Amino acid sequence: MKRNINHARFYLFATMLFCLFLYGLSPLYSQTLKGSKTDKKIARKVQTLLKAAEKYEEKGVLTKAIEACWLALQADPQKTEAYLRISKLYESAKMYDKAAELLSSGLAVAGSDLLPAEKSSYYCKLAKLHMILKQTGEINKTLLQAVEADPTNPEPREILGDIFMNYKRYANAARAYKIALELSPDSEHLIEKLNKIKAINPKAYASVMQEAEKKIEQKIAQKIEEKKEMARLETQKKQEETWVSVSSSPAQPASSDGIPVFSQAPQPSTNIQIPKGATPEEEIEFLLDFYMYSDLESDKSAAISKVTAYGEAGLSAVEDFLYHEYPEVRIQALQALPAFTEHKNLSKAIAKDMQDDPSAEVAKLAKQIYESL
Repeated sequence: MKRNINHARFYLFATMLFCLFLYGLSPLYSQTLKGSKTDKKIARKVQTLLKAAEKYEEKGVLTKAIEACWLALQADPQKTEAYLRISKLYESAKMYDKAAELLSSGLAVAGSDLLPAEKSSYYCKLAKLHMILKQTGEINKTLLQAVEADPTNPEPREILGDIFMNYKRYANAARAYKIALELSPDSEHLIEKLNKIKAINPKAYASVMQEAEKKIEQKIAQKIEEKKEMARLETQKKQEETWVSVSSSPAQPASSDGIPVFSQAPQPSTNIQIPKGATPEEEIEFLLDFYMYSDLESDKSAAISKVTAYGEAGLSAVEDFLYHEYPEVRIQALQALPAFTEHKNLSKAIAKDMQDDPSAEVAKLAKQIYESL
């Protein structure tokens, strides 16, 4: 009998504890439900405001549309759609500085809200706004972000070609349009832009659009591989002797990070054999490929030395690599700038623009080179 009473007391005590536990959880559960309801309420409010903004825009009442978007952003500061819409409205009102600012903010919070292709497209839109505002450094940075978001998007290259066209740098423009056309072979307006260059500057067009270009690129790659193999064999044979006979070539200085920077034109290597019959543009392309892909610093310095002999045309070809999607390639292009001593001001201007590169390493090196020039 006594045992049964003890068991009853135990079960009563356990039941009381369980009830107290549930009582403690109920406010948390209620708060969670309340938070969920609040979030849904905010989401509905934001969507209602954005729909109102859309209707106002259709009626041409931009001030009311902008006001509705601002209210949506106040309700949800992370709403990508609100940023994109209000940016478009400010652009329609020709308030380009506000349009660029809000579009940049929208892309910063977008995360997975946008697909890579969509994000790249909006970065291109932002680049065009920077073009209107004449913000050169921001244009370069934004175009690189567009390429990184979606390397298959031809629009960043097309915009780059348009920029070169504005500066009458027809060969650079043709290269950019050509790459864009490779990404979008059926684009009629890109073909029209290339035909325009052909009419204005046939030589620049021919230098880029020659039929045998692919074969030349294959030969270049083959020669580079042959040279690498020769270097390995000679190194094994001579051991401590350098393979390339550049006896008077000084050691290249390095940046604070240990990255070699060609601060002066080095002595050329006698072992760089340019294909016979190559045009100047092909020779520059061959030398820059040699510079980019060779494993020996002496080869790199010799190749850049030869490129500098082509003056502004050589520097222009180097600049093309500054818009490459990979930061490693952009770094190598930056390292070559100080070698163009006869075009110091142009090299300095290029380095200044690259300080806005999305890659911190590239931007840091650009700043170092800019300050050294």
